[in-house]
Amino acid sequence: MEAPPGTCQPYLKALSDATRWQMVEVLIASPSAITLGELAQRIGVSNYNASRHTSILEEVGILESRRVGRNKMLSVSTELRESIEKGDGQAVVLNLGCCTFQFPAQRSGEIK
Repeated sequence: MEAPPGTCQPYLKALSDATRWQMVEVLIASPSAITLGELAQRIGVSNYNASRHTSILEEVGILESRRVGRNKMLSVSTELRESIEKGDGQAVVLNLGCCTFQFPAQRSGEIK
């Protein structure tokens, strides 16, 4: 996937925040969508802060959300999930076309 010039800037800006980076790290490691509350708990932030950060990630197309009852279910966007490459067993690589990011390979989406 080749990205047009200048399209990487929104991704870089969104992923430059440590909390949002952790969110993507957890969601990449999760085999299925998780609730906003579960994501907030895993990274140790309030639901309000998690919601604020996930909105930014959704806006640039990194995350997708859907409502199931009262819960907001989150996952890495379908397009980006298809661009995730298994690294050397130590890392997972997210290829955005303009740049790549390595996330440590983790079990069950837990932050170490």
